[in-house]
Amino acid sequence: MLIPLRQFLVMIALFVAGVAGLLILPAFYFRGSEKLPYSRMLYRAYLLELASRICGRIGLAAARRVGRFFGTLYSWTHPGTTAIVQKNLSLLTREIVPPCRARRVFSSYGATMADYLTLGTCSKERATELMYEKDGIQHLERVNREGNGCLIVTAHFGLFELGGLLLTNVGFPTTILTLPEPSRELTDWRARYRKRWEINTLEVGEEDFSFLKIVRELQQGKFVAALADRPYQRSYVPVDFPNGKVPFSSGPVLIALLARCPIVPGAIIVLPSGGYRMQAYPPLYPHLHQGSRDETMRFFTQEIARALLPALCQYPEQWYQFGPISC
Repeated sequence: MLIPLRQFLVMIALFVAGVAGLLILPAFYFRGSEKLPYSRMLYRAYLLELASRICGRIGLAAARRVGRFFGTLYSWTHPGTTAIVQKNLSLLTREIVPPCRARRVFSSYGATMADYLTLGTCSKERATELMYEKDGIQHLERVNREGNGCLIVTAHFGLFELGGLLLTNVGFPTTILTLPEPSRELTDWRARYRKRWEINTLEVGEEDFSFLKIVRELQQGKFVAALADRPYQRSYVPVDFPNGKVPFSSGPVLIALLARCPIVPGAIIVLPSGGYRMQAYPPLYPHLHQGSRDETMRFFTQEIARALLPALCQYPEQWYQFGPISC
């Protein structure tokens, strides 16, 4: 049977996006990699914009099917990366993790990339309809009433960008922290993507001044979203997982101490129905623990990991770690 031209085009576009997401982005996150110049050449804003427009034309269901196909294809053709994911998943369980379970991560990520690209063409109202469940929203309302800002900390799990939409939709001014992308145009593209949903983007780097910029946002009463399970610098704490240790960034705890604001761990979970569930956990209030700053960093970073672990263990196929992470 001949494939309609429209579906053929979206397969090409999603393939480019899938390669960018599964191969190029991991190379960028691990900055020591020699693949970084390669990513600068291929990870382009106009390719993602093309994919986003085509996904918007064919619809979410079709885009997800194509995304899953190319995610699985990538896994089969990159056994080395699949083996890394398999090893990462073994940190969540003492059981042997078969390769087929690792391949589900790639399939799930392909569908998540399709969602990300498709929702970029949707209105805020249409995207919000996908948030079927909102568990723990009372925790967010509580810290919002306190007026000290809030640091939302999550993992590379599910479509975490969708959490920013939920926060702005219920009236919480939100800023998402982002690392510099391989190109300026890509950084600007992702910032425009979020701005459509009234989400601000704050680019942070290695300099200490970045911490001051984040603290300033929090002191204005804003919600600031950050990722913890892929430390950007060497400032991390080896946290306990069921079958090993994983480096979690200690930056969120340091920022919370400086800003005197709470931390709310959270996750955006893809449901079998195709919708999403927002899961917010009780807030943490970092303070000097036993009089030692280092002990404080270790204790509260472990508490963040402990809050996120149930979701990671229940939905391991949604934990998107494509590089080595064990300590």
